Amino acid sequence: MTGKALESWISIAEAMADVDALFDRVEAGETFILTRDGKPVVWFGPPPRKKVYPDRGFGISDEA
Repeated sequence: MTGKALESWISIAEAMADVDALFDRVEAGETFILTRDGKPVVWFGPPPRKKVYPDRGFGISDEA
């Protein structure tokens, strides 16, 4: 996949109804804007590829 994928908007209620499927999609690289009453609340997606918190091991380093 090349380029940045567009975020899908989904309500928090929809996300919670099938949270396992949502996590599977995020693990596959999709990003989401979770909404409440049609208003954006949070961005939800995979961690950054570059380690932004090296002491916590968060993210995947391109330097491996």
